[in-house]
Amino acid sequence: MQSYNILIVEDEASNAEFLELVLENLGHHIVGVTDNAKKEIIDFVFMDIDLNGDIDGIQCSILLNHSQDIASIY
Repeated sequence: MQSYNILIVEDEASNAEFLELVLENLGHHIVGVTDNAKKEIIDFVFMDIDLNGDIDGIQCSILLNHSQDIASIY
């Protein structure tokens, strides 16, 4: 199984912790967990739509995809 570097963008702490645990158990590396949009070098994003900050998860995914061609799951 291929391992990915993943950034989790989720403003609900319990959801973020759950995703981090599951993904690490699957052998992936979590590069960070954040509750708002920020720029990181990543392979894949689990994205919350309703984020803290100036942009939402959809806008953040669009920006990530344009700059680094990163796939997102909402």
